[in-house]
Amino acid sequence: MIRTLLLFLIGLLAIAYGFFCFQSIEYNFDTSHFAFSSSSEVERHQEYLEDFGQDEQAISIGLVKESAFDSFDDFQQIGALIDKMYQLEGIDRIIDVQSLTVPAQRGLNVYYDPIFSKESSAFEEEYRQLFEYDDIREKFVSDDAKAQFFYVFEDSLNPNSELVVELHELLSSSDAFDEFHIMANTAAVEEGEAFLQSESVQIALLAALILLGGLILFLRNFLKLLLILFITLLNVSASVIVMYHLGIPITTLTSAVPSIVAVLSFTDQLHILYHYNQLVEEENDTKLIRRPLFKKIGTPLILTSASNLIGFLIFFFSGGIKQINDLAIAASLGILLSYLISRFLLPEFLPLIHRKTNFRFESSYPKFIEKLSIFLSSHYKKVVGGLLVFSLLMGGLIYSFSRVNMHYYSYENPQMQFEKAAAFYDDYFQGIRDIEVVISSPNKSLLSDSTMKIIDQIENFLIDEYQCRTTYSINTAIKRYNRFKKGGHAKAYKLPETLEQRHIDDIRAVKKDLGLVAILSADEKKCRIIGSINDIGSYEGTLRNEKLQHFIDGLDKGNLELYIAGKSHIFDQAVNRISSIFILLIGIGILVIGISILLLFRSMLYGIITIWVNLLPLGFALLMMILMGVDLNPASIFLLSILLGVALDDSIYLIGNVYRLSRKGKPNRSMIYESMRSNAFPLFVTSLVIGLSFIALSISANHITSSFGLIMSTSLIFAFLTDLICLPALLLWITKD
Repeated sequence: MIRTLLLFLIGLLAIAYGFFCFQSIEYNFDTSHFAFSSSSEVERHQEYLEDFGQDEQAISIGLVKESAFDSFDDFQQIGALIDKMYQLEGIDRIIDVQSLTVPAQRGLNVYYDPIFSKESSAFEEEYRQLFEYDDIREKFVSDDAKAQFFYVFEDSLNPNSELVVELHELLSSSDAFDEFHIMANTAAVEEGEAFLQSESVQIALLAALILLGGLILFLRNFLKLLLILFITLLNVSASVIVMYHLGIPITTLTSAVPSIVAVLSFTDQLHILYHYNQLVEEENDTKLIRRPLFKKIGTPLILTSASNLIGFLIFFFSGGIKQINDLAIAASLGILLSYLISRFLLPEFLPLIHRKTNFRFESSYPKFIEKLSIFLSSHYKKVVGGLLVFSLLMGGLIYSFSRVNMHYYSYENPQMQFEKAAAFYDDYFQGIRDIEVVISSPNKSLLSDSTMKIIDQIENFLIDEYQCRTTYSINTAIKRYNRFKKGGHAKAYKLPETLEQRHIDDIRAVKKDLGLVAILSADEKKCRIIGSINDIGSYEGTLRNEKLQHFIDGLDKGNLELYIAGKSHIFDQAVNRISSIFILLIGIGILVIGISILLLFRSMLYGIITIWVNLLPLGFALLMMILMGVDLNPASIFLLSILLGVALDDSIYLIGNVYRLSRKGKPNRSMIYESMRSNAFPLFVTSLVIGLSFIALSISANHITSSFGLIMSTSLIFAFLTDLICLPALLLWITKD
């Protein structure tokens, strides 16, 4: 008893320390490096950053007025609002349409003509002329004049951490517009983290309540309930402690490790407790129960842990990507520790619950299993035939309609402020997704007539085929130069017939006024063409990038190197690469598990059946995703890995028991029926309780997360039915008495 109490106290200390580690662990949600598949691509991206630097970040503010900003009074009110903003601490400068000037050369002098003179008598003419300066107006006033945009640049020497909050309060007090939107990277990150943290707590609490409710429904022993919760928390804490001490941060991938460990740990514990409960009435001496218990449950327990361990160890073959390697280490060690704790520590507490207490509803299921066994013995061939047809139809639908896709924000139902701001920018301005084409020359300046003509072809393609709303390039600067030389007249904004050397020399003299410094490197050997479109998602974005690349490859570009760049391109590549790696590694993991079963039974058919049965729940989940409009992406694929872990455990418990019973000879049908009788009830309890727990995801404000609540719940029930009906039917089909 003293030994048990000491172990319990050590366990509590470990749980407390695990909570401390979770609070102290590093967070890193950067996924950009997933986009690069080789060191040469990484080097090229680094060179890109060195040549063009990081684009200057600003707090972007959008205003909407349904009756349009079209009067002198409207612009006066916005001007007064900006004057108030300058009174806030931490602001370096604010750029809006009223502060802009158009450089123009008249004679030998250079003039900087303001767009607006701020005189009421000249407003109508100036307002009309504003829409003639498309390269300027499109960044500040929407086509229908219902939206305005301006940019607040922070003072790096006098930072104000509350600036966004103060801007929000100031904008809220104004009646010069109907709605406003603030776009700021720091604010978006903080809002996203706060939203996720709040939602995660709510979902976790609801899931815990559902889990407890499910356990109370089936368990008649309060000590059993406490023991399951204690061991589950201990297993999760062990995985977090390992991550903390190995310096593994919480990333978009490793954040799911505690959930995976908790789910798999819960499944193993319930099986151990159930079989322990069956042996209690046969033997009163607790010391004598442990040996037959693990003789009965040991093989499937090892197989489930080993299969999940192998599944995550496979992730080491991802090509050296650190975050995926971190996932492999964290998940593998977490699963290993979970097995050791369940196998060696859990039995130390079993004598505390030695009293025989049946699971609720346990007595009613043997008759059902008996009827199911009779049905399968007569109709297993029909079940297998139907399963084959269903699998083919499901595979065809998945192949035809499933796709890897991810958006910047929830377009259908934006919840957070940064999502609404992104939707606003998509609706009224240039679009949230950027696309860049980088041109590199080995030895000569790109500020030339030949480059101008190539850029013109690319820009035409971006506008006509890629469907960009606008582009920005060397040609933009050249058009501005043409306007500059002709007195600033809007109609002079066009390319000259030929770009001569004297023009080039003049452009270099005023390149900052023309905006050339943002798109041409200092040595003039690299330039970029920037375009913008709406958030069409990574799937459509990838298709358009492929067409763009095909167009670039067909250009007569001499010794110039052209390639696609930009934040959205990196985002798309990261989504596609992570998803592809996960799908591949999950497939390899299932294959390895099938091979393991093949070697155990020395039968190819057993390996094929194992693979087939474990692919079915994944296929069903993918089918549900298609029906509910949820795309494949790193987040959804990772949730599928949790589904695979639970489904895999269930099938291996059934097959593992068949293997245990058949050690002295070939498997026969009586062994299959015995395995069904021994494992069906704990499989039912784990599938139902875990499945119901995932319903908690449905309260999420995020469409994908809420949809996955239903997808995971129904898929887990489907996995249970597959293991209860399809797996025995397949085993009966290949087994002869």
